[in-house]
Amino acid sequence: MDMEASDETDGDVTIDNPVREQRHRAAHALVQALQASGARSLPPKIGTSLTPAITLALLQDSMPAILIGDGLPTPAAAAAVQQGLREQGVQAQVEVQDIMGFPALQIALATVDDTQRLADLVMSRLPEPHAASHRLRTTLATAGVKAINMRVQGGVIEVGGISATDACTLLVILGGHLPDRIELEDWHHLEALAEMLSAALHTASGRVIDVVADPACSTCSATRTYEITLGPVAPEQARRLADAVESAVTPTSPEQQPVRCR
Repeated sequence: MDMEASDETDGDVTIDNPVREQRHRAAHALVQALQASGARSLPPKIGTSLTPAITLALLQDSMPAILIGDGLPTPAAAAAVQQGLREQGVQAQVEVQDIMGFPALQIALATVDDTQRLADLVMSRLPEPHAASHRLRTTLATAGVKAINMRVQGGVIEVGGISATDACTLLVILGGHLPDRIELEDWHHLEALAEMLSAALHTASGRVIDVVADPACSTCSATRTYEITLGPVAPEQARRLADAVESAVTPTSPEQQPVRCR
């Protein structure tokens, strides 16, 4: 049950700071869930009065199936989504809004609890490629490897680029051995690192994964690091890789420290 305390001033009902913080946390959880589903939303608006608590707009080309299915959002579809959410215990006002000339689905959630319920609902019904992608992304993040460009495309998971430093970390986590000297901003060393990581990923996932060295050009080296790009993986392959990483970074004793390559 929501505990949304409020202060009343000059007849206007406003929320206090603890409630505002609760709303920010719930909005973050919902955005994370929607991103895991492949949806893209505009930044959520945090309500400053009792209701709605949180409002956000989903772009028409990235609706999670749980909300609208295939096709463009229409008023009839928005009404159906609102009714469907109500049946799941989520109180929300759902409307179609024009965002830069394109229809978007605007969802105004009544309370923090409604926002969290929607986030949980989206996460519980992720299609398998998105569920596997989320598992791999969060497992890598726990290990200190950021795969911020990971996405699902055509039923497979495009891992995308990771920094050379994170590639080094991933190699060590998977049991690979680094040479005594490696310069992560040297093209030849980056190629060697890509080859070693390719072998380690093959062993961990059971199948070949494309691994390509992607050095920064001379004009962009000041704005981005040297990277290694990981090719597409099937959902079951992503899960095997996540299992391998999780097993390697889970301490077996209080004295064991997380693996890092820095």
